[in-house]
Amino acid sequence: MKTFIYNNTVEQQNEVLCHAYSLDLLNAGTNELETFYKVLVQHYPHFDTDGQKSPHDHSWPATQQWHAARSHVAKLIEDRKTKSRVWWTFGVAAATLIVLVLTLAETMWSRQYTSVPQAPISTKAK
Repeated sequence: MKTFIYNNTVEQQNEVLCHAYSLDLLNAGTNELETFYKVLVQHYPHFDTDGQKSPHDHSWPATQQWHAARSHVAKLIEDRKTKSRVWWTFGVAAATLIVLVLTLAETMWSRQYTSVPQAPISTKAK
């Protein structure tokens, strides 16, 4: 995946917005997506007036496009994290099942080989 380092240029802003929908992001890992997301967020459309940043109106196409790209990348990150949690949960479930089977086997083995024969109890009264 192509990596981006923020430099405040319009060319990079356009490239980042286009890259937000590229196929490279579908195969990217969570860390790569989060790094890309940080660069994308820094390119939020705004006006610079006397050192103050004020956002564009939300009805502007550039702002709508940026919000759509940000939403798309955020969704990809959430999907990766969910997939990771699912595999982690599957691993824990498999480990639990293995421990259960081993415990059951050990219990059955110990009952079979360590049982002491007991003398029959007489029911006669003395």
